[in-house]
Amino acid sequence: MKNELKTILMELRKNRKEVKALKKEINQLKKAKIYMKHVLTIKDASEWSGLSESFLYHLTSTNKLTHSKPNGKVIFIHRRELKNFLLSNEILSNQSIEEQSANYLMKKL
Repeated sequence: MKNELKTILMELRKNRKEVKALKKEINQLKKAKIYMKHVLTIKDASEWSGLSESFLYHLTSTNKLTHSKPNGKVIFIHRRELKNFLLSNEILSNQSIEEQSANYLMKKL
């Protein structure tokens, strides 16, 4: 009987490890699915961008982020619009500024 219990316990541990691995794989597939979508819900947009859902709601409610509400309730954001927002207000590196300055001066001469 003791050996049976040990065998059962070992089997349970093995199954638990397999379940954990399957859960991890499912989560990875869910994340990969988001990257294939062109239109995102607030939850998807939050996972894709790293911004909080509340901040995304704030951006949409103040019309700082282009979005749509086809039925007046659920908010959809085009991934391109979110990407454009994330990359807006670009700050140039010192090297880029120096290159632009040099190009401008060369054109003036």
